[in-house]
Amino acid sequence: MSEPQTSDSQTIAATFHVLRRFCHNVALLLEASENLFIDDYNWKSALSYNLCVGGNSESLENPMQWFPTRFFRCYTPKDHPEHMAYVSVLFDLPDGQEMTDGQTLLTAGLLTHESEDGWAKFRKDYSQYFKWHLLRDDRVDTAELTIHTPYRWNTKSLPYNWEKNSRRIKQAKTLGVSIDRVTDSEGLQKIVKQLVDAI
Repeated sequence: MSEPQTSDSQTIAATFHVLRRFCHNVALLLEASENLFIDDYNWKSALSYNLCVGGNSESLENPMQWFPTRFFRCYTPKDHPEHMAYVSVLFDLPDGQEMTDGQTLLTAGLLTHESEDGWAKFRKDYSQYFKWHLLRDDRVDTAELTIHTPYRWNTKSLPYNWEKNSRRIKQAKTLGVSIDRVTDSEGLQKIVKQLVDAI
């Protein structure tokens, strides 16, 4: 194996610096959404810990997914635990392909479970559902919340029980917008308010 050139090392270091700044900015966005849900609307986190990344691999055989493909946080209203709202940042398509337009997308949604306590034990696996907006045939990224039928997972390629869990979701309302368009707290507040008002 050849030694990396100095210019390559500098490029790698600069790339990691950009990635760290990106992660820091995403964290600020997710923290701001958390403050809105919890402080302004009296919802609670659907997670009992600070999990916020998903879609990554720890396998040597899958280096293209070492970096997470989504960042997220999710919440439930205290008096309606069958609903779960989420805010996520996605930067590739569900099959691992890059976005066709090269954008990083902020998506948000409200998932309604058939059971009144369906989201009581949130699992990391469920963060896959936060990609549903990307799977819509009528996908439009205008930051407007719309209803669609939940995607039906292919059980041949996904872990046991995902199809079962998917079928338990009565309704999904999602929106998407380029993260570049969410430039201030007012823009984020409009998105969160749509989710709260959608119940």
